[in-house]
Amino acid sequence: MPKPHSLLVKRIAAHCDPRTLGPKIPENLRGARNFIPTFMHGKRITFGHNISENGNRTRRVFSPNVVLCYLYSRVLDLNIYCRASTEMLRQVDSCGGFDEYLMITSDEK
Repeated sequence: MPKPHSLLVKRIAAHCDPRTLGPKIPENLRGARNFIPTFMHGKRITFGHNISENGNRTRRVFSPNVVLCYLYSRVLDLNIYCRASTEMLRQVDSCGGFDEYLMITSDEK
């Protein structure tokens, strides 16, 4: 019998798989799903517990809120199709644009 955490890892891998993004991807990028840039701004999958009324704990996964969107780059003068966390989109708004966000943030984020 597999270990409980190995089942959880398989479930997480299903959430991270770019093939699960479905028909939202534009037609010309469907064959290249792995090459769509992803901007998470430090967000990642975290783990925790669901606690029932009886106090039973079951493991669960907290997935980051990721959306597919176009971001406009003034330097390149084109729209960039990407996956972005909502935190990243808020930071882009506060920085004043996508190019400014890339200049201000560190490489780790």
